[in-house]
Amino acid sequence: MKIPPTIADIRTKSRDLVAREPEIELLAEVEQSPKAEFVAVYGRRRIGKTFLIRECFKNRPFYFEFVGAEKSNTAQQIKNFVRELTRTFAIQSQPKIENWSDAFFWLTDLIESLSENERQKNSNSTKKVIFFDELPWLASRKSGFLEALSYFWNSFAQKRTDLVLVACGSAASWMIKHILENKGGLHNRVTRRIQLLPFNLKETQQYLLARGIRLGTEQIAEVYMATGGVAFYLDQMRSGESAAQFINDNFFVLGGVLRDEFDSLFRSLFEHHHTHVDIVRSLARHPFGLSSEEIAKKIKISSGGGLSGVLSELERSGFLQFSPKLGNKKRQGVYRLIDEYSLFYLTWVEPIGRTGSDPNYWQRQVGQSRYHTWLGQAFENLCFKHSEQIKLALGISGIFTHISGFRNKNVQIDMIIDRNDKAMNLCEMKYTAHQPFEMTAAEARKIQTRKTELLASLKRKKQIFVTLVTSLPAQRNQHYLGVIDIEVELKALFS
Repeated sequence: MKIPPTIADIRTKSRDLVAREPEIELLAEVEQSPKAEFVAVYGRRRIGKTFLIRECFKNRPFYFEFVGAEKSNTAQQIKNFVRELTRTFAIQSQPKIENWSDAFFWLTDLIESLSENERQKNSNSTKKVIFFDELPWLASRKSGFLEALSYFWNSFAQKRTDLVLVACGSAASWMIKHILENKGGLHNRVTRRIQLLPFNLKETQQYLLARGIRLGTEQIAEVYMATGGVAFYLDQMRSGESAAQFINDNFFVLGGVLRDEFDSLFRSLFEHHHTHVDIVRSLARHPFGLSSEEIAKKIKISSGGGLSGVLSELERSGFLQFSPKLGNKKRQGVYRLIDEYSLFYLTWVEPIGRTGSDPNYWQRQVGQSRYHTWLGQAFENLCFKHSEQIKLALGISGIFTHISGFRNKNVQIDMIIDRNDKAMNLCEMKYTAHQPFEMTAAEARKIQTRKTELLASLKRKKQIFVTLVTSLPAQRNQHYLGVIDIEVELKALFS
């Protein structure tokens, strides 16, 4: 029995692969699987899906890749497919192909001819990788692509031991509905799934280091709070450049790569993206989150099934996070915008207009009150996304927990770690740039009020630990010592 290639083996082939250990491990298992594998890969635009598959499989004896073309009709997609097959198999002529059914029958014949050649040469059968990228563009309405793909898998591919079929798409909601939750011929056919998420802080640090960019934790955090851990966005950073320089050049200078990304991002992910954008805009103006009923009122839409579907798509695609109401078993709570790029774009870039340009705009914002307000909101989102790292720093990673929020007419608490050891952490997130956070008497009273209100709301009393998450170690003055039980520093989020 073959030993599956390790992560180190695959990294030897491609030193450009950084992080992604679970995904690489899964693909290594796929390569050594004794049966046919159908792998679904999905994640937002620019996240690195195509790069991951190419780097892991490009050195296979047979690797076929076909990328759907945006806004191309079915006839042109099929023409492109035939051209790629002709090139890959190095053949001079091809049969008449009029639809996707014909195209897949021809692909079947070509694969069988490969296997026959292997048998004649008495060579071992090796995994043949067939990679369809940007699947939603291929499987447009009435194209017949999904029906042909379904027949290809069910009648031919799944019966073999030497095939790996990879289906990839940026439109996460489309991939989930039409591939992972398909009600027709592809129902329960996917054998492995990969949802490729943005890098976390530690992975972002590793990715930048691999490109020769050495930054401290504060600088990386500020880049992250403007862009998130999206590989393509991070690729725009240059060695020797500060976070402020990077943000200014890519967002506020005409021609900046990230200046016009917003519209393209949502168009690529959602077929009818206008409602999605309206929700994101509304949540950008309400950093503490909104319930589905509040969202419906803000964007003037019915709160029925249509809205819940759009919210689900945004949540599954990583733009929103649902924060349940503490102790509520029903799905009651608020949605928060946690996509760093969208929040930054709507807060800073859109207001200056498409033609506004100032080569020193961001440097002039640094230190202003509006800048600190944005930092505070973005840091809270950063903490939500790195709740597992916070739990690790608190020494409770092995305890079952719920992350929730709490609000009544008097107070609002954004992040509570509710533990099953009869305790909970009331988290206060404070980001200060360049200087330690200093607790004031007024802030200490607010925190004590939040704790009192939270205790009064609990049916079963728990020990509440007030937990401060900071960018820099806080000053331990009398006000701090009077309310804070434990502190977690930014560097712990890089664990």
